[in-house]
Amino acid sequence: MGDWFTIQTDNGLVMDIAGGAHGGKVTLYQHHGGNNQLWRFDDGCLVSKTGLVADIRDGNRNAGAGIIGWKRHDGINQKWSLKGNVIHSKMTDMVMEVKGGKMESGMEVIISPKNGKNNQMWYLHADRKKEEKNEQGNIPTAITSKGKDLEKKCQAGHNTSLNSTSSPPVPECPVCLEEMKPPLKIFNCRNGHLVCSECRPRLTVCTNCREEYTGRATAVEQMLRQMFD
Repeated sequence: MGDWFTIQTDNGLVMDIAGGAHGGKVTLYQHHGGNNQLWRFDDGCLVSKTGLVADIRDGNRNAGAGIIGWKRHDGINQKWSLKGNVIHSKMTDMVMEVKGGKMESGMEVIISPKNGKNNQMWYLHADRKKEEKNEQGNIPTAITSKGKDLEKKCQAGHNTSLNSTSSPPVPECPVCLEEMKPPLKIFNCRNGHLVCSECRPRLTVCTNCREEYTGRATAVEQMLRQMFD
């Protein structure tokens, strides 16, 4: 089995088993990092860290059927596959969708025919609970701490090369998980969390702290250009 991850929408809400309870509805909720918001795929099942799995209630094959957290039995109504940013049911090939297209906390996740809309798009983010916490509100610094280190070194005038043993790692975009190498543009929020220019248009707020994006992280871009020159 792989690492745990959160499953997010493009506005930063996460997939959550209501109350972490057996039979609880799978809904959207604000990120808090609890076990009922951490998932991984195992032999086709989408397993929660609570031990429950994503289950189409009563094996209902109709569009609009609800999804709940349920004890694992490996039935076809508990089998899923990730194709791109869409999560397909192996029972019906319908996909997970935020009910009614309302991307709000508390909205149910259901199955529906694929239509390519935002409420059917999901983004996997590795669990960062074990990472350092920053000093502002105990927000996980996660991947973005790498970007802050780069920015500090650039502002301090450090001349770092790829061959130097002190070279910091290249920051990864928290949405697509790709390294943000030149000539890619990089953006940051008010707290300094980074995102690549490919993913920025899909976001309204930062996926880490929910703050607005303020503009380009030009110091980080400059440091990375120096590293790759």
